[in-house]
Amino acid sequence: MEARRKPADRLSEVNLPAPSKEKPAMFALGRGERDWLLTRRSFVGATAAAFGAISSSRVVEAQTLGCRERAHREQVSSLALTPDGRTLVSGDRIGESTPWDYTGSVKLWKLPEGAHYATRLEPNPVRAVAVSPNGRLFASGGYDEVRLYNLPDGTLYKTLKGEGSFVRALAVTPDGKLLASGGGGTINLWSLPDGELIGSFSDWSHGVDALAISPYGDLLASSAGREIKLWSLPDGRLLNVCGTGGYTNSLVINADGGLLISGGYGQPIELRYLPDGGFALSFPDERDFSSTTLAISPDGGLLVSGHGGSIRLWAMPWGDEIKRFQAFEYSSVTGMGITSDGKILVTGSGDGRIKLWSLPECEPFSSCLVDVASNPEDKQGAQYEQGGILHTVPCGSPIPQGATCTCNCVRGNLCSCVGYTPAIGSGGGGTITLPCGSPIPPGYICTCNCISRPCTIT
Repeated sequence: MEARRKPADRLSEVNLPAPSKEKPAMFALGRGERDWLLTRRSFVGATAAAFGAISSSRVVEAQTLGCRERAHREQVSSLALTPDGRTLVSGDRIGESTPWDYTGSVKLWKLPEGAHYATRLEPNPVRAVAVSPNGRLFASGGYDEVRLYNLPDGTLYKTLKGEGSFVRALAVTPDGKLLASGGGGTINLWSLPDGELIGSFSDWSHGVDALAISPYGDLLASSAGREIKLWSLPDGRLLNVCGTGGYTNSLVINADGGLLISGGYGQPIELRYLPDGGFALSFPDERDFSSTTLAISPDGGLLVSGHGGSIRLWAMPWGDEIKRFQAFEYSSVTGMGITSDGKILVTGSGDGRIKLWSLPECEPFSSCLVDVASNPEDKQGAQYEQGGILHTVPCGSPIPQGATCTCNCVRGNLCSCVGYTPAIGSGGGGTITLPCGSPIPPGYICTCNCISRPCTIT
């Protein structure tokens, strides 16, 4: 395997202390003449520049907020974001009494407005989704196949069938040339964008639950049960096997490729050095050792973890808990993602809900994303057109300037567009009435309301 390139700031070269009951000192990295050195600056202070003032001695409790509308009929199994953070891909599984009755779907959303614009039905439950680094393709996995779709329209590009079955995890190399899929007892490697199978290697008989690829694309981490395995890419040579404290089902690698973070059922969040996989530390948490999903900020300074219906924020690399809040009242967090600018956290739940939060405040960024087809018959949604794509939003949602409000509800009565704007000059904003389907004038914001009256811009 070729020698790994030296990253600009490599946390794997920091001699992190073993966990102890005493609160560890905070460190930051400084550049020495010959190598990276530790300085006794406050790491929390350095992190605060990016994430606001952080108190390591007090955890901020956020208020529980309701979320009624649904994005999917049932469990949101996975989430993935395009590199520009403007498109969200979500997967689900839809079923009846037994797992064999399940089908699935993938849905596409525009952020930050949270508009739903496409649904693609699949014959199998969708267990995982992943987006290519150039934002032109996304992959979905379930049962014995992987499907490739074009972006932004979501048209099916190719279906991939390799060795193994029950695909549960997907990961794409940073250069976008390789896609890894894991499921039954096999990890398959596919070339992109052609989708050709270039290699397979055996993992566990009971299946792979999570995959993560290093920022340099030369190392793959996989987990199943109480083990994590490290592989070289693209040859698939096994480098090391690491035991964990519980069932591991979530893996992320930090931005410089020096740390692997794992979480799962019955175990604390654990950090390991890369590329060797040596244990670094675990986050102290006496209340709950289950972290069902993980996400890390683009700069690696903030880790977000899901614990049942709650979410916790941690300062990296020491694991000081910054904030916790209840994301979903009646269900668990089943998927998370952070936009490339680090400003929006996307969360999915086991009962089909998707909610956006601002970072680092964790204030609700919007109401729940909604697809009216996933909600009861009395739910309505307004529509608008932009860039040749028809978007659906909850009634009363603002739509972008320049978009065309179609004034049509997916269900129920006709819609109207009621716009508003700050006073313009001395004459104020005034009221303008336009036919349905008219573009919104510059400076006005349209709100689509599902009521039976003409389309009015106020």
